[in-house]
Amino acid sequence: MANIAQEKPCLVSTTQGFSVSYKDKLLYSKYNPSKAIVNIIEQLNILPGSLILACSPLLDYGIEELLNKLPDNSLILAVEIDDNLRTFAKENLKYQDKIILLTKDEIINLPYIINKNSFTFSNGKTVEFSGNFKRILRVDFSAGVQFFPSFYQELYQTTTKALMTFWTNRVTLAKFGRRYSKNLFSNLKNLNGTIPIQNYFNIITKPIIVCGAGQSLDSLYKDIQNKRDDFFILAADTALKPLLANKIVPDGVFVEEAQHVISKAFIGCQNFSFHLFAALTSLPQLGSIAKKENLSYFTSLYTDSTFLNELCKEDFMPSANQPLGSVGLTCLYYALKFRKDTSVPIYIYGLDFSYSPGFTHAKNSLAHKTRLISTNRLIPVENYSAAFLPPAVNFLDKNGSKAYTTPILTSYYKLFEAYFSHSENLFDSGDFGFPLCLKKKPQAILKSEEKEIILHAYSKENLEKTANYLSKEREELFELKDILSGKSELNKENRDEMIKKIAQKKEYLFLHFPDGYKFSLNLSFLKRIRAEIDYFLKYI
Repeated sequence: MANIAQEKPCLVSTTQGFSVSYKDKLLYSKYNPSKAIVNIIEQLNILPGSLILACSPLLDYGIEELLNKLPDNSLILAVEIDDNLRTFAKENLKYQDKIILLTKDEIINLPYIINKNSFTFSNGKTVEFSGNFKRILRVDFSAGVQFFPSFYQELYQTTTKALMTFWTNRVTLAKFGRRYSKNLFSNLKNLNGTIPIQNYFNIITKPIIVCGAGQSLDSLYKDIQNKRDDFFILAADTALKPLLANKIVPDGVFVEEAQHVISKAFIGCQNFSFHLFAALTSLPQLGSIAKKENLSYFTSLYTDSTFLNELCKEDFMPSANQPLGSVGLTCLYYALKFRKDTSVPIYIYGLDFSYSPGFTHAKNSLAHKTRLISTNRLIPVENYSAAFLPPAVNFLDKNGSKAYTTPILTSYYKLFEAYFSHSENLFDSGDFGFPLCLKKKPQAILKSEEKEIILHAYSKENLEKTANYLSKEREELFELKDILSGKSELNKENRDEMIKKIAQKKEYLFLHFPDGYKFSLNLSFLKRIRAEIDYFLKYI
C-alpha cells in the first residue's frame, strides 16, 4: 500500500480487482472495488430521454451495467474535472466508443452545449440535443468526486437548470413563436427611413440614466430636479408614463412586447419627441408612435435557429442581442453600448426586481393606473395579493426593509448579476429593491461635454438588400407550397429531399408547433407547415 501516497493516480491491486490511489486516497474500495457502483446502477430507474452525468468514472466498473440499462434517446457523458484523473480515465476506460469522455472545456461549457441544436464533441461524435433529452441524472462512479464536491454539484444544478430553461422556452415559443416571427417580417418591411441602432453606439457623452418601472423610479425626480438636460435618459416602455407624468421626456424608450397590451403604455404619447427603440419582434403598430427619424430597431434572438442566425448575417439587419427577459435589462444592455466610453457614468433607477406590500410598480405606471381604474369597495387600491400569495417570497432589500419578489423577478436579478455586475461606472441609484452589487450613486454628478449627435437613416443599398431578401423568401415559400400541394412533378425521394432542403432552414414555419423543436417529414407535420405557408406569405 506504499503507492497510495503518489501524486499521480495509479492502479492498486486488491483481493477482488483493482482500485485507484491518488493523493493519499483510495478512490474505490480496497475490498471489492466494483460492488458499490454496481449496486447503485442496479437500483437506478432510467427513463427514456435521460442525459447521464457519469462523474469520475476512472475504471470500467459499472459502465457495462449502465449501458445495458440505457433506454432509447439517452446518453452517457463521462465527467472528470481533475486533469490527472481525466488523463487516467482516458487511458483506462474501455467503453469510450459508447460513452463520451468530456474535455475540460466541454465540462465547463456543458450548460451552454446542451442548449444547442447539436454539438460535435472532441471525440468526433455529433449529438443532437434539441428536444431529445428531458432529464439529467447524476451518478458518482468513484471517490474522485470528493476532490471537487462543490463543482460537481454546481455542474449538475446548472445543467439541470439549462435543460429546464430549454423546455420553458419551448412553452414560450409554442405560445408566442408564431407572433414573434410574423412581427419580425412585418417590421423588416418598415426599415425605410428609420435609424440603424448601431448609429448610437459609442456616441453618448452625457451621464446616462436607465429607468425601469419599479418603485425606486420615484426617487429619480428629486435627484435630478432641474438638471434634466444634463442627462441622456433611457426608459423601459412601462416607465414612460411615470416619467411624462413628472414632466420628464426621456431621450429614448425601449420596447420588446409582441402583444397589443403594451399599446396602453403609449396612449397619448405620440406628440412627445423621444426616440423609440423597438425589437423587430415587437408589435408592428408601435412603429407609428414615432416618426421614422425617431425610430430604431434591434434584433432579439428569440430562438436558436438556422433562419434567424443566417438572417442576422445580412448587412441590413439591426444589432442583435440575446433575450434578457426584461425590457429594463435590454435598455441597460444598450445604454452600455451607447456611451462614448467607460468614463461615462450610468445611473440605474427602477430596476428593483421586487416590490413592497400593496404596490408593484412606480406611481403612474400602467400597472398602477390599471389598479386605480379597477378599484371599488371590494378591491382596494393596494395590491396585497401580489405580496402575500404564492409564488411571492419576502427578503430584506438594500435598506434592510422587507420586500417581496417572485421566481421570475429573481431570475431577472440573476441575469443582471451575470451580465452587468462587473460593468465599470455603473451605479445603483434607486432607494428600494435588490442590492445590485454596484457602487452607490455619487453625491456630485459631473456634467460631461455635450457633443452633437449626427444620425443617418438606412442606406438605399441596405433597403434594396432587405427587399431582395424578402422577395427570395417569398419565392422559396411558393416553391415549397407547390411541392406540398402535389403540383410539382417529383418522385417521393426527390420530393422529400426538396422539402427538407427548403423547410428545415425556415424554422419560423414550425418552431411554434408543440413538437417543433426539430424538423420532421411526418405527414401531420408537413400538413401543418403547408397551412403556415399561407399565413406567413401575408407578412413577408
